Amino acid sequence: MSTLGVCMITKDEADCITRCLESVRPFVDEIVVIDTGSRDRTPQIAKSFHAKVHKYKWRDDFAAARNESLRYATTDWILIIDSDEVMAANDMKKIKRLIDKKVYTDKLIGFTLEQRNYTNDSSIADWKASDNYKECEGIEGFFISPIVRLFKRDQKISFRFKVHEDIGRSIMENGGQIEHPAIPIHHYGFCKSESITKNKTDKYLQLGLEQIKKTPTHPKPYFELGKIYNNKGEHDKAIKYFKKVISINPKFAKAHTNLGDAYSRKGELKAALMNYRQAIELDPKEENALNNLGVILVKSNRAIEALPYFKQVVNNNPASAKGYKNLSNCLIKLNRLYEALQALKTAYQKTKISGFNQKYKNLKAALDKRVADLKAGFDEDQKNIEKTNAYSEILYRLRRFDEAREVLQTAVKVNQGNKSPEAVNLYFNLSNCLVELKEYHLASRVLEDAIELDPQAASFLRERQTQIMDISKIK
Repeated sequence: MSTLGVCMITKDEADCITRCLESVRPFVDEIVVIDTGSRDRTPQIAKSFHAKVHKYKWRDDFAAARNESLRYATTDWILIIDSDEVMAANDMKKIKRLIDKKVYTDKLIGFTLEQRNYTNDSSIADWKASDNYKECEGIEGFFISPIVRLFKRDQKISFRFKVHEDIGRSIMENGGQIEHPAIPIHHYGFCKSESITKNKTDKYLQLGLEQIKKTPTHPKPYFELGKIYNNKGEHDKAIKYFKKVISINPKFAKAHTNLGDAYSRKGELKAALMNYRQAIELDPKEENALNNLGVILVKSNRAIEALPYFKQVVNNNPASAKGYKNLSNCLIKLNRLYEALQALKTAYQKTKISGFNQKYKNLKAALDKRVADLKAGFDEDQKNIEKTNAYSEILYRLRRFDEAREVLQTAVKVNQGNKSPEAVNLYFNLSNCLVELKEYHLASRVLEDAIELDPQAASFLRERQTQIMDISKIK
């Protein structure tokens, strides 16, 4: 049976390290802790879990500290975890079964785990609603950062980069391979206070600038710096770094997406749209590009063009809260009310976010009241064509076609002999309802009656008759 150890680096983590170690201790043979200068009880807590704690002078280099932990490891396999992270018990069991597979006995291999960064901020790119993991409790959602955290111990491999350190490249360069078992690590770092987050950002920024000097031809440090500057609101600097990434690797879809974000925040929408489209061309599942491109189109009064992008988001990711939010808003803007209601209902079913259910109830209540008010107006004066059109239109948009047909048939009857364009349009609307009800021949006959009333509209109405017959053949 293969042995498994945990390696971690710490500093002043007394408030969270207990939960972390409790989640892994029953499943591992060894815990190695590299402490970089804690002034609280972090080392003592780690030792209470029988961890091997080693002091290490911090050198402004996360990779160096990680590699120091590897130096003390003795197990066959290593799991990297941080103090503000937790593993679920069932997933630790999966890892134990995974590393015992014979196929991995003589191979150098690493596994990309899914770091779930928990946050209530649903505006973050690729944010997903929390699911059934108990580790999600009390938090609305997360976004995933794929990261190599489980690998076979080998002296030839090591971490690289002073910040956002990575070991995957080293594994590949030494003839190994990376696999993706879809096992999550639950990370709560984004739930910390704003001051702690700011200090961390400032540290990452400085280390990123230093890393560029060491690896000037690698895209990763430029990409991470671009994201930091974008979040700080320094968009010109962000644009500079994302362009550098693309110059090194033109096929990096997320670099185009983030460049689009920077341009969008500056108000340069044409450049933003161009980069979002390039990102989607490189990766049709690039969710943030799809969403943000659609949002710009909606704000530019081009909602009909935006709709396919939002639909693509929820097709790719049925749990995308942002995708459903944008889709439902777009449908409402297009007055496609039935579809909007269905989108909100599905959004709640898929994400379990109560806001979607409330929005569904609010929209349905508003539409029910609107229908009732329009019905009262129609009942009061059935010869009033304007009131008829308003009432029948909302019924049609809510896909209540039988009711809409009944209203329009009544209006046609009471307005018999009226040859005004408005009266003739009642026949056209009635034929559309009949098409939806698959009564194609009756729909065509209704248009024939309209032609008798208004021969000047014959060309247009005959064309519609042809379309209806074509539809009936397809159906």
